[in-house]
Amino acid sequence: MQKEKKAKYLAIIYIGGGSSWATGLVDIDTAVNAVKYLKQDWSHLFKFKKKDAYPVNVYDVENVGDEGWWSDGSQVFDTQTQKPIKFHKTFWVVN
Repeated sequence: MQKEKKAKYLAIIYIGGGSSWATGLVDIDTAVNAVKYLKQDWSHLFKFKKKDAYPVNVYDVENVGDEGWWSDGSQVFDTQTQKPIKFHKTFWVVN
């Protein structure tokens, strides 16, 4: 049986009073998935137009502890150490 790989990236989009996020192994693919989840999670409150661009903040979570991560709406933290997680980059995803 093949061991499941640990996520390397966290892509998060803040919207209103909440967020949508995805984790994955490839930064841009993870950002695209976050936009898909954004539309699934928030389409009952917001209208999303085709060809709109969405800013997706991507963080490097490869070395995050086993307890995961949390966000205060402006930064992402390692739950175990309470230290900020390293920011990777922002992608503007058109969907």
